[in-house]
Amino acid sequence: MKQILLIGIIAWTLVIFGCQTVTGIAEYNNNTAYVEASDLDRSGSREEAFNKFLSIANNDTYSGVQSAQYRVAQGYLEGDGVRQNLPLAIEWFQKATQGQDLTWSQHAYFALGGIYDAQNKYSVDVDLIKAHEYYSKCATTGHKHCISEKKRVERYPEVYISANKVSFYDSSDAVAPYGMSIGYRYFKEGNHKEAFKVFLFHAMKGNVSAQENIAVYYRTGDGVPKDERKYIAWLYLAAKNGSDISQFELGSKFRLGELVPGSDVEAMKWFTHASSQGHAAAYNSIGIIFAHPFDSGIKPDYKKSFDFFTQASNLGLPNADVNLGDSYLAGLGAEKNKSIAKEYYLKAAQNGSMSAKKKLLEHFDYSYASKTSMDKQGDSSAKFNPNDKVVESDIEKSNTYAGEKNIRKPQKTPVQIFSDLNLSVYKIVAMNDEQLIDKKNDSQISQGSAVALSDRIAITNCHVLEGMNVFGAFVNDEFVTFELAAKDKKKDLCVIRSSSPLTFAHLTKDYSRLKVGEQVYAIGSPSGLRNTLSEGIVSGLREIKGIQHIQTTTPISPGSSGGGLFDAEGKLIGITTFRIGDNGNLNFAVSLDEAFPLLEAVK
Repeated sequence: MKQILLIGIIAWTLVIFGCQTVTGIAEYNNNTAYVEASDLDRSGSREEAFNKFLSIANNDTYSGVQSAQYRVAQGYLEGDGVRQNLPLAIEWFQKATQGQDLTWSQHAYFALGGIYDAQNKYSVDVDLIKAHEYYSKCATTGHKHCISEKKRVERYPEVYISANKVSFYDSSDAVAPYGMSIGYRYFKEGNHKEAFKVFLFHAMKGNVSAQENIAVYYRTGDGVPKDERKYIAWLYLAAKNGSDISQFELGSKFRLGELVPGSDVEAMKWFTHASSQGHAAAYNSIGIIFAHPFDSGIKPDYKKSFDFFTQASNLGLPNADVNLGDSYLAGLGAEKNKSIAKEYYLKAAQNGSMSAKKKLLEHFDYSYASKTSMDKQGDSSAKFNPNDKVVESDIEKSNTYAGEKNIRKPQKTPVQIFSDLNLSVYKIVAMNDEQLIDKKNDSQISQGSAVALSDRIAITNCHVLEGMNVFGAFVNDEFVTFELAAKDKKKDLCVIRSSSPLTFAHLTKDYSRLKVGEQVYAIGSPSGLRNTLSEGIVSGLREIKGIQHIQTTTPISPGSSGGGLFDAEGKLIGITTFRIGDNGNLNFAVSLDEAFPLLEAVK
């Protein structure tokens, strides 16, 4: 009787609400199944969870079908609850892009882009053009991560070329106006505009020499406006067509992260192509990557590094000889041997390497001069100026190698910057009476910041110390006094010497290497709040009254004076000094270069 009554109620409900009730019951059941699948997933029952998600994903009547499709795609992609199957993962991600829920469409497009991206971890052929296609579809919805990845992938030359094919390929049967020889004649005459036209025609037909020439024209801006994107694109086409010079240059761009994304994998690919054609510098660059990889997750391999340096040395490259000397000197990839190291430095010096000459002076107290330079100078004491700027290449102490300048280094996070440099910046207290600190008479105490540059020497702004005769800082919770060692009031820089050991900043960067727009960080003690981190960019490089200043959006306020301004690699670039106005954007630091004469005076 009860069963008959229940059936009657259900029938009557269907009469009143029609199919909507059937849909509602199905929706309820699907929601329940989804919750059960999620619970199984959390409990570790991956296979059962996957099968439940799969059953929901096949039900187009469920409003949340996209989320289930995405979970199924993830399962196939990662081999989670089911055997890994990339084609099926791609198929299910594509299904998930087609629903009405924008969020799941974005997630699916982003995942598809990642599968084909150069940074993917899956066994699928990298296809940056396809990755760009998916990132672009996602970017149109305003998804910030997709926009960011789209911009990054667009820096790869093959993506740019694919989007602008008419500028790089000519498949017509048009007859060339002139041969390449006429183009070279125009070039020698200085008629770059006409030379460019001739080379461009042949470049678009696939002539590798013409492609090399067009790349140079777009780089230099002779006869055509400079265009970095087109320069890299033509360089890529010439490299792809077998030019070892272009392969090496393109590899260098990927290694440095200049105009293209920084990538040791891409750099190694192009260096390998160039080295197979006997390009000595390419062998050397491969050795550098093995000695000091930039990509995360790659460990140094000094033995391989040594082997590639040797091959480059055998081809007559002085920079490789310097790196072999470093290897023997440090015992990296080869048994430590100072005598052999010296031989390699001498060999490189004979071939004009200033870096090798510096090494000989630093490690062997040996001042090298070629017979030619001695004849010209008439005085062997003037053979080498140790202040000459050279490429550092000590692989035990430096991240820079002979043959690799301005290398790409991964930017540190703000957390890493503060962790690495916090202890090198001190809150300075200046007063007239050492007892004032006990009396807590803040009105007669000046507060600021100072940066340690060695275990006893620090630098600050003179206006922090002005009118005071006692100054110090808390070092490991103990008050340590300083004495004035040197000052330059015009530059507002004072060097102070500590009575106790200090933790100091090891890395610095020259003013000449700074670029407007690069990320910077300041550490100081604004309003007495010891060691506060702030961030911004270099907004200008100014010479004010003959003194080099760094203009920055990094906030500087009272108490920050004398603190450190660091770049994104943690290198000290300036001493934070003053601000203009109250809007917080016009802040200035004295370039660290201005402090070097003072520091020399106290050594």
